[in-house]
Amino acid sequence: MPPLPETEPVAGTGLIPLPAGALAVPDEGEEMVSPEPGDRLTVQMDVTVESVQGDQVMVRPLAVNGQELKEPEPAEPESMAGLEGAAQDVGYL
Repeated sequence: MPPLPETEPVAGTGLIPLPAGALAVPDEGEEMVSPEPGDRLTVQMDVTVESVQGDQVMVRPLAVNGQELKEPEPAEPESMAGLEGAAQDVGYL
């Protein structure tokens, strides 16, 4: 399950993208709200160990707080005809 390009983990930071809804917490009125930067949360994650290299373990998140993570839809490549038409529209061809 590769992450979407705009939500790729940042190398060396330990950051991974997760859906905000999976991390929602109750506010004072008991309504579920998404976390804000700086909030500290305790979560339960279901993961699959993908590889082990020395003392580093690479995992693939499967669920957070019981919410299954969906695989992103693969991007469909544009056809050459579509690309040529777009190029003509903007004056490149």
